[in-house]
Amino acid sequence: MDIKPFKSVQSTEEFRYEIKKSVFLSEARMIQSEEDAEKFINYVKEKHPKATHHCYAYTFDVGGLREKAEDDGEPSGTAGLPILKALKMNELQNCMIVVTRYYGGIKLGAGGLTRAYMSSATGVIEYAGIRSFKTFYDIMINVGYDLYDIILNYINNAEIQILDTEFYEDIKVVVTVPEKTKDKFISDIADLTSGTAKTEIIKEVLR
Repeated sequence: MDIKPFKSVQSTEEFRYEIKKSVFLSEARMIQSEEDAEKFINYVKEKHPKATHHCYAYTFDVGGLREKAEDDGEPSGTAGLPILKALKMNELQNCMIVVTRYYGGIKLGAGGLTRAYMSSATGVIEYAGIRSFKTFYDIMINVGYDLYDIILNYINNAEIQILDTEFYEDIKVVVTVPEKTKDKFISDIADLTSGTAKTEIIKEVLR
């Protein structure tokens, strides 16, 4: 999995925007695939089955940049594109926003719709918050009791987070290491223990 550092939303809060009796409910979520996007839009549709429109946009870059903007029956370019513009203005990636509209009986016009969907998208981004995501590797170290203190001292001095420790015949320590220091960490563990401590990459994660 090739994932570059990126910014996305911090939480999945719902934001409400109302104008001329039309109610716009927007939600944002981090996604990493078209499957994630499909699940999210289906979730919103099930949540608001009587809504008039479910417009959305997303952008993600996992093995290649992909973007989509959907008007869902609104005049072309008045819904999906403003939502996508809000994502780009905030430099968000691997993120999707769905704006659900309950029509209030008063037409807003193309300009009014564009502003309403833009306001809904920027509002939910501000409400949910933005955070940076980076790639980390969870690594298991298998070390003997005689070298455990040396390993523990190195981990603490390097300010590396320990996720789990189990004591058996040997000691298994699971840590999470930033991608940029992964190779150095593995090399340092080998050097400190003359190759007796074994390291194994368990998984690649975003944090």
